[in-house]
Amino acid sequence: WISAQRGHALEAESDLKEASETSALGGQTEPPDREDELDNHFICFVPVEGHLYELDGRKAFPINHGPTSPETFLSDAARVIKVNFMALDPDNYNFNVMALVLGDDE
Repeated sequence: WISAQRGHALEAESDLKEASETSALGGQTEPPDREDELDNHFICFVPVEGHLYELDGRKAFPINHGPTSPETFLSDAARVIKVNFMALDPDNYNFNVMALVLGDDE
């Protein structure tokens, strides 16, 4: 499947949406209203044709952060996070980083 088809399939999957909503409501803190403006959001870094792209729904288009490779992708993304995010507000620890990778047996 191409990415757009995957996105449409996930969007149409009502069981997944219901499970997500139930999980979000079962947390230890009260979730914000859908209309609330939040300072927190998700971004991701992906390698595309030898370049490191930042995908952020708040930006009009993907940001190309330069060359990367399968061997350097993780360190390249970490460098961008350190320089473009952490260095701007070194005392702010209000963020998380997660890497989705294949296991050794895959």
